Amino acid sequence: AREAYDGLAAAVVEATEGGRGAGAEGLRLVGADGDDGKPELTVLAANGEAVGGPISSFDLRLDCRCAECRSESSGLLKLDPSSVPAGVRPLRQAGVGNYALGVSWSDGHESVYTFRQLRAVAEGREFGARGGSFDPPR
Repeated sequence: AREAYDGLAAAVVEATEGGRGAGAEGLRLVGADGDDGKPELTVLAANGEAVGGPISSFDLRLDCRCAECRSESSGLLKLDPSSVPAGVRPLRQAGVGNYALGVSWSDGHESVYTFRQLRAVAEGREFGARGGSFDPPR
């Protein structure tokens, strides 16, 4: 039973953040205006180094994976992208446990992004909003 528990615990850690030390990443967002005047965000690690490239603030807002913004069964956007202001910006951010960053947006929404998700988006490996399509609520 102990071995099964240890295996399950290790799998949960791996699934949420890719293993040991992930919670110590302490990722945070730093904002600036891009060349087009729209807000851009940079993901910074605890050591102050940038992770990947800049992220459009608007695109990160659309990549929210909460049940209000995405269908839990299909993963498609429920959020109508035209309902999000082009100049949406994060107002506050705070760590969520050892695995995520909570963001309060200027459009009134609250999002939680796992460190794995932020790192993947900043490195251009994953982006749900661009790859997904809008699935309007029925």
